[in-house]
Formats: sequence, C-alpha cells, structure tokens
Amino acid sequence: MAVKDIKELKKDLKNPIDRAKSGCCIFCGQSCLVETDEEDPEKLNELATLECKCKEAIDYKRRKEKRMKIEDHIQKHFDPEVGDVVLAAVDLVSHYDLDQCQFKTPDGWNCKIGINSDGYIVFSHKKTSTEAESF
Repeated sequence: MAVKDIKELKKDLKNPIDRAKSGCCIFCGQSCLVETDEEDPEKLNELATLECKCKEAIDYKRRKEKRMKIEDHIQKHFDPEVGDVVLAAVDLVSHYDLDQCQFKTPDGWNCKIGINSDGYIVFSHKKTSTEAESF
C-alpha cells in the first residue's frame, strides 16, 4: 500500500471523539452525544432522540423502526406509484394524524392501516380478484 493511500485511509478514519456531536431529545430535552458526521441541528436532535431513554423517545424509535419494516414490505409487494400512496397513508397513521385508514388500490389490494392498543402500527393487505364479465 502506498504512503499516499495510507494517509488517505487515516484521514477517513476519524477519532470517534472528533465525530461526537451534541443533540437534544425532541421530547424531554435531554442532551446526548451522538457519533456522527451530521451537522444539521434537526438531524442531531433526531439522532439524540433515538438514543434517549424517555418513554416518548422509546415509542418514537419503535414507530420509526416499524415504519421502516413496512416501507420495505411495501416496496416488495406494490408498484412504485401505488406504494407511495400506501406509504403516505402509513405516515398519516404513524404520526397519529389518522386513527386508521382503509382503502382499495386500483390493482386489487385491500389495505388496512391502524395502531393497536400497544401503540404498534398494524398494516394488513390482501389481494382480491373479482372476475366478472360484462356483456
């Protein structure tokens, strides 16, 4: 390995202390150090929230993780155009703007999104096919 390559590698490997940034939980205001290269205060606060141990932050982290799992599932099973609409509905429910949402997509999916008693997002869907003939 050339000396130039080693210097480049050392430059990329920063000391974790140099990468530590301070952010505050968006719920309780607790200050937290997070290891990141991020500079945006809003992103730092979100990262600090994900590290915080207050009840609201734990619920927020759990909803965020569940939403990411649902997003992966939607990308696998839905067309991109329909998937964007379904994901928007998931966001409305996960942010408590809607209690639940139920709809049918043009390609035959019946979708239902809600929040159960434990605060988890519930996303269910099934494909229906109606084979009717018109004369």
